[in-house]
Amino acid sequence: MKYKIAFVCTGNSCRSQMAEGWGKELGSDIFEVYSAGTHPAEEVNKNAIDVMKEVGIDISKNKPKLLDDIPFEIDILVKMGCGVVCPFISNQYEEDWGLEDPVGKPIEEFRKTRNIIKEKMMLLIEKTVRGQMAELGVCKSIDEIRDNIDRIDNEIIKFIAERSTYVKQASKFKKDKQDVKSPKRVEQVIEKVRLLAARYNVDANIIEKVYREMINNFINMEMNDYNNQK
Repeated sequence: MKYKIAFVCTGNSCRSQMAEGWGKELGSDIFEVYSAGTHPAEEVNKNAIDVMKEVGIDISKNKPKLLDDIPFEIDILVKMGCGVVCPFISNQYEEDWGLEDPVGKPIEEFRKTRNIIKEKMMLLIEKTVRGQMAELGVCKSIDEIRDNIDRIDNEIIKFIAERSTYVKQASKFKKDKQDVKSPKRVEQVIEKVRLLAARYNVDANIIEKVYREMINNFINMEMNDYNNQK
């Protein structure tokens, strides 16, 4: 299993792009790498592209991305140090690298930032490989599942309310039958369920079966409601 890792800053044009480049170059065997910004720039900074090219890493085809363009559930979240608030990125481990923005400075500052990012990336990879971040075990007993089911329920309810990916949309958009039965929303909830199952040491297959049954019951209720409005 690869860890989903996201590098986040404001413009996603420089530091986070270099971090994505190093992540893919050095950690592709253990990381699924993403980067994004809260207010993306129009393009990746040319100096960032040039200094990464100096070390054989091509980020010239990268584009600045919104937070909505990356997975909504991340294992490792790395902030670049620009005071970014990420209310919609759930994660299991978080770091703030506190990097100064080299934009507007001489290219040597870009090189310094590039090298610092490489050092931090290598340290993060080492910590990950050695398991210094909390390892998620899995337990299968019914008693252990019962001990954690309330916590999973609470987080799922919070997730649905915050993201409006399932219940709110299914309740709101009844003009189109597909909005009620949206497979994408169902799978978003199931992905979240499985991640929470791992976090709380619950067998993911068992918990998924439970929630799929709950979701199907909900969809049936929504479809009845939809049909009654016709």
